[in-house]
Amino acid sequence: MQFNEDFLHYIWKYKRFNHRNLTTIDGTSLFIQNYGIHNHNSGPDFHNAKITINETQWAGNVEIHIKSSDWNRHKHQNDKAYDNVILHIVYEYDQPVYNSSGQELPTIELKDRIEEGVIENYQHLMATTSWIPCANQISEVDQLILLQAIDSALIQRLQRKAKIIEESWNYYHKDWNKTCYQSIASSLGAKINKEPFEHLARITPLEILIKSSDQLFKLEAVLLGQAGLLGDESQDEYHQQLITEYQFQKHKHQLQSMKRASWHFSGLRPASFPHIRIVQFAKIIFNHPTLFSKLKTIATLPEIDKIFDISLDGYWMTHYNFDKESKSKNK
Repeated sequence: MQFNEDFLHYIWKYKRFNHRNLTTIDGTSLFIQNYGIHNHNSGPDFHNAKITINETQWAGNVEIHIKSSDWNRHKHQNDKAYDNVILHIVYEYDQPVYNSSGQELPTIELKDRIEEGVIENYQHLMATTSWIPCANQISEVDQLILLQAIDSALIQRLQRKAKIIEESWNYYHKDWNKTCYQSIASSLGAKINKEPFEHLARITPLEILIKSSDQLFKLEAVLLGQAGLLGDESQDEYHQQLITEYQFQKHKHQLQSMKRASWHFSGLRPASFPHIRIVQFAKIIFNHPTLFSKLKTIATLPEIDKIFDISLDGYWMTHYNFDKESKSKNK
């Protein structure tokens, strides 16, 4: 059988395999509560999965390979970004694998759980030369069904977006200011850093930022420090000032920072680097510490555009990250 990992991503995402009486390679019973969110960028293949192994619930990421030995071939055993993988999904198991802490990964083998017809259909579609493999079959679909499918997709999209807002609103005990804060953070992360940005907002209380909202430098220090993007020391004067300020704020408010490995840089233009997005976030809070109240008074799109028309100055005119100066450019 010839196929690539994308096929296994499809199999896992849409549960196109026999998932009854699941066990790991060593025969341990396993139940999946959440298959995770498909990650199309660097890092583990599915984020935020939830599984139960022997009555112990685990939350984390899922990594998928054709063979289990591909884990080592891709050098994940040395990458701390993969230490939160709680389940390894493989088509064929050929050897045990371990994370950077030396822990063996629980593994499910799919080889005898996928119907042969599913694989054959996939190979047939992949053999076509059309940009969209099933494009030639679209004319066979009734027009009414197509329109219903489009309407259904639109409604599902709106419902999904509304549900995300509602979940955030409930998480923040029906506080719209904090819900707005979380939503802005999520948007600034875009697709690649959406989850790290959401986590940053959750672990950085809005109250602390509002108390510091009269000083942009302090906001930058807290947010960059919480994001795990400040080191312990630096030869760069501004970077060192931020480190010193964050250490004070961290001790004062008993804060816990993220790991730098949580952030993705691969595939990003420099203007979208986490450092730049975070200081833009700080500038929004500096300009509008009660953003939701401000948004409620706005009636036109140009007024909204004006709120989010954020330009950076000073240090960030000549930097996309720390310690490496670049050509002066407004971001």
